[in-house]
Amino acid sequence: MPATKVRPIAIDHQHTEVMGYGQRLPFFYFVGGLPRSGTTWVMHLLHSHPALCCIGEGLPFGTLSSFLANAITKYNRTAGPENTRKMLPLKGIDGLGARRVFETALMELMRVNTDKQLDQLTGIGEKTPDNLIALQTLWNNIPDARFINVIRDCRDVIVSGWYRFQPNLLDYFSSREHYTREVAKAWSDRITNARAEAAGRDPRLYHEIRYEDLLTDPETAIRNMLDFLMVDSDEAAIAAAIEAGRFDKHSGGRTQGMADTNDDRAHFRKGVHGEWRQEFTAVEKQSAWEIAGPVLQTLGYSND
Repeated sequence: MPATKVRPIAIDHQHTEVMGYGQRLPFFYFVGGLPRSGTTWVMHLLHSHPALCCIGEGLPFGTLSSFLANAITKYNRTAGPENTRKMLPLKGIDGLGARRVFETALMELMRVNTDKQLDQLTGIGEKTPDNLIALQTLWNNIPDARFINVIRDCRDVIVSGWYRFQPNLLDYFSSREHYTREVAKAWSDRITNARAEAAGRDPRLYHEIRYEDLLTDPETAIRNMLDFLMVDSDEAAIAAAIEAGRFDKHSGGRTQGMADTNDDRAHFRKGVHGEWRQEFTAVEKQSAWEIAGPVLQTLGYSND
């Protein structure tokens, strides 16, 4: 087991005593955010740490969790207590058992996707952008899971997404201004809902990191994130994270700010912030601010 000593978190749950919620190692953590917000970048930063692993994209909530729940329900109906025609009574898989099945499946998913020894780690993580919209399900399934919300200015999210997801976007949106309005609304709603979901829980379960802070002050942003996950945040750990997340390393050698001239849809596109100022029309700027302005201001973004 890792040497880290967990600072216990009081988790009010009926299975806390048997599951050890709030004091177990390794603990689960998850990364989410709007698509094109830097969740993949954060995944690489975290996986570089010797006490952490982070895989993606395992679709744990809404896919794995629901498939397993359906399988358990069907089993209980067929072979469990709901089958009254059986000669011998059999208890089915109950709520506690379902939790164990789900966590075992997650552990196996992580085991086959990393060379690290899971029982030697402090935290085992998974990143799927849509984890952000599954926070209630996430904490219902794993009440002591940590969550990292990766936030990027929605206007840069829109610009990046417009290039990355073409040409399919035109099947759903009549124009980039239409896309701008829809993404600005989704961005605002998802961040607001995530903060509301986290508000009633121990603050040690929820952390926000801004894409822009990773660009302008990576040392501080990474240190805060590693401290949140209760692992060493010394100079060596931060240097290793910065090295693991280098833009040129993941973009095929391009420097930050240089787009792929052969592929407008490259996953690692430019790695910059503020591009919306040059890309947006006046109407798009106004639309985005009208919709997302209150949340943008709360997070320290301006309309300049």
